[in-house]
This record gives sequence, C-alpha cells and structure tokens, in this order.
Amino acid sequence: MDHITGTELGRKTKYPDQYDKSLLYPIARERYRSNILTTHPHCGKDIWTAWEISWLNLKGKPQVAIGVFEISSHSSHIIESKSLKLYLNSLNSFKASTAHELSSIIEKDLSDVTQSQVKVSLYELNNLPMIPYREDFMNIDDLDLSIESDLKYSPQILSLSGDHKIVSEKITSNLLKSNCPVTMQPDWATVFIYYKGQQITRDSILRYLISFRSHNEFHELCTERIFNSIYEIASPDELYVECRYTRRGGIDINPIRTTPGTKMFENQFRLFRQ
Repeated sequence: MDHITGTELGRKTKYPDQYDKSLLYPIARERYRSNILTTHPHCGKDIWTAWEISWLNLKGKPQVAIGVFEISSHSSHIIESKSLKLYLNSLNSFKASTAHELSSIIEKDLSDVTQSQVKVSLYELNNLPMIPYREDFMNIDDLDLSIESDLKYSPQILSLSGDHKIVSEKITSNLLKSNCPVTMQPDWATVFIYYKGQQITRDSILRYLISFRSHNEFHELCTERIFNSIYEIASPDELYVECRYTRRGGIDINPIRTTPGTKMFENQFRLFRQ
C-alpha cells in the first residue's frame, strides 16, 4: 500500500473508540438561508437514515440496527453529516441494555445539538420496506433537451406555460446532483414535486433541476431553493418538494418542504437507488 501513502486515498480519518456526543457539529440554518432570497412560509422535516449503527449489549455482544432521525425544518440548527457519522461510530463500543435505551440517548443528543425535539427510531435489519414506485408522479427525465456546458444554477430557468391555467401536477426526476459545500463531494438525489398552481413547463423544471449540477450547498438548502423557486413562479395553493439523496458515509438525508396544510407522503425508508 506504500504507493498510495501521501495521496488523497492515503489520508486517514481518526475514528473515536469511546462514546462522545461532543463530536456532533451544529450548523445554524439561518446563516445559510440568508443566501436564499425568499423563504416562504413552509412546514417540513429532514429525515436522516443511518444504515450503520452498532453498539454492545451488556454482555459485550455487538448489536446492529438502522436508525431513522426526523428533524423539524424549523429547528435552529442542522448537523454536519460527517460529525454525525463520527458520533455514531463512537457508539460502537458503548454498552446499552436495549435498543430503546440507545435510541433515547441518541434522541437526547441530537435534540440538544439541533435545539429541537428530534424523533429517533431504531429498526431491525429485516424490517425495512422499500418505498413503492409512486406511479402518480410523472418522470420527466426522458425529455429531449440540449444542455449548455456552462449551465449554472438559476431560478430564472423556470417558465410558465402560455395559457396561465391552474393545474395540479406530480413530477419526479432522478437527475438532481449538487455538491457538499464542505467536502465538494457529489450528492445525488431523486426529487418529488407536487404543486397546484400556474403550470410550469416541464422542460424548464428539468433544466432547472439539472442546473444544480455544479451548485455547492447542503441538501436541506437545495430542497428549500427548489421549493422557493417553484413558489415564486407558480403561486401555488399547495406545494410539496421532497429530495431523497443517496447515502454517503452510511447516511442518507431526505428533506421535505411543504406549504402549510399540504399532506406529506409517508416515509417508507428508501428508494431502490438508496
């Protein structure tokens, strides 16, 4: 392995061997929301799925589970994802009598750092249904578009249809890619959009989503940008935006933003690509 020593591949990350809640790094939402010109009234939550949770029972035998963490979009802070990964790894040698005891500890730690009430659930590995294919959402990825090589993020890409009619549409795309603003690593997501308002041309929606391809921003803020951009142009009575990102470091993040009163779709853990 000497040939990779000193390269990016050879850099080591120190993983803790003792439980340490101080590893969790909070990030103030409003600090980054200020970069979004308009934040309309919304409801929502961020659903984090942690696929690599392990601890020890009181006899020292390893236990494993999958964790689902639900954080309100109105919490004052989010958690930097690598710090959450390090925190969860600090539990690998931690002894807990039951999964419920461990989930209570995680719930308190995440609630403290986000300054909100976080819901934590731990699930057995054989008890995770897939999200059924949402047949009522129209996938727009097959639209024949020419994309400029220097396409940059811009909400001005969105355009209304010429007749200004009010529609109720459900649209999905697998082509959302953005980049982590901390590590610059790529983040991939499937987007679900439901809106009831002035009709937006589908090709402009797809072009708009593709414009995130070189955009550097957290998952939660990308979702809010999509929400705000659609709200601005369509003036919807109802709007729902869900971005289901693929996992990185054993964790996937799935932000949901809706207008008040708009029903959220039930979280059923994962899409096939997750």
